[in-house]
Amino acid sequence: MTNDDTALSLMKMALAQLDRRGRGATATAVHLQAAIDAATGAGPMQPGELLDDEEAFPFEPLASRQ
Repeated sequence: MTNDDTALSLMKMALAQLDRRGRGATATAVHLQAAIDAATGAGPMQPGELLDDEEAFPFEPLASRQ
């Protein structure tokens, strides 16, 4: 694993933790997502593009956790 892979993994983990707190799209979360997108080369969605639920929401929903 490279340093870039490690940094990307940590950013994704931090974003998941923010999401689990249920505070919505905070400035921190938005900046983390932008950094993840920049690191992976993801561009903005184009008109007509749809998100695949499996890819868009890889984490277990809060309601299903005990």
